[in-house]
Amino acid sequence: MDAVTRLADETGWPILADPLSQLRAGPHDRSHVVSTGDALFHRGRIPGLPEAVLRFGAPPTSRAFTTWLEDHPHVPQVVVDEVDGRDPSQTARLMVAADPVGFAEALSVEPAAIGWTEAWTDADRNARRALAGMPFPSEPAVVQTLAERLPAHSNLYVASSMPIRDVDLFFPCVDRPVRMLANRGANGIDGLVSSGLGASATGTATFVLAGDLSALHDLGALAAAARLRLPVTIVVVNNDGGGIFSFLPQSKLPRHFERVFSTPHGLSFVPVAQALGLPAVGVDRHDQFVSALDEPGPLLIEVTTDRDANVRLHDEALGRV
Repeated sequence: MDAVTRLADETGWPILADPLSQLRAGPHDRSHVVSTGDALFHRGRIPGLPEAVLRFGAPPTSRAFTTWLEDHPHVPQVVVDEVDGRDPSQTARLMVAADPVGFAEALSVEPAAIGWTEAWTDADRNARRALAGMPFPSEPAVVQTLAERLPAHSNLYVASSMPIRDVDLFFPCVDRPVRMLANRGANGIDGLVSSGLGASATGTATFVLAGDLSALHDLGALAAAARLRLPVTIVVVNNDGGGIFSFLPQSKLPRHFERVFSTPHGLSFVPVAQALGLPAVGVDRHDQFVSALDEPGPLLIEVTTDRDANVRLHDEALGRV
């Protein structure tokens, strides 16, 4: 982390900080950090065309940024990664198998033009203001409230699909150190809650942000959380199915969309958790959610949202950027 922020300071380069980069939360230098890259690329609000892109580690969460890289092959992308070959979109001009920290410390380049980082951070501030204040209960508001309330030195374990994308879009930079974790990959939905229990087994307060389908795939972990009395709070955003599919073209096929893609289940998680011995509460107001987050774990918090309203809120928020 420090090596990357020092490199940005020496070169005048902005840092497009993926939520899993650990660069958005903490007392470190964040003067070069841009947390709204997904919105800026989605809306075409980037301040200018970069001469190159230097990526450290895994591919970005942001689909808008990935699409931009695919659409701009003339902008060279250099990937520095200890794991060789992580370039699923085949956009890298050069892959460097190296320790990112050592590479950042050894790199020597000419500084960027004066004002380059400032243009990005100004755009970031404007975008963050446009995205602020989402209404509760909604999936963006859940993420924004977590950003406001998570205690220092806690973990946030984020589900795949919509939760990690909402964290990418709506989780701003904060002064408190919060470690963000996720199971990204081919099988990211399975074992999400159990992974969160593992993170909390160190004694670190851990908050799991789960969609209803990822929670359904790991119901046994709710019983384990109750039995082991771990310091874990499981926030289940229940939109009755696979909410991410409402953003995709197949949502325009109503005859088969619900049964094949959304897969609604009609279940509530509060009675399920209570039956397994895990304290649980459903909330539909912001003050209720805040109070529940302040309670010690183990605890399940269920926030019920609407898939169609979620698409509309995202469109409206991005339209303000």
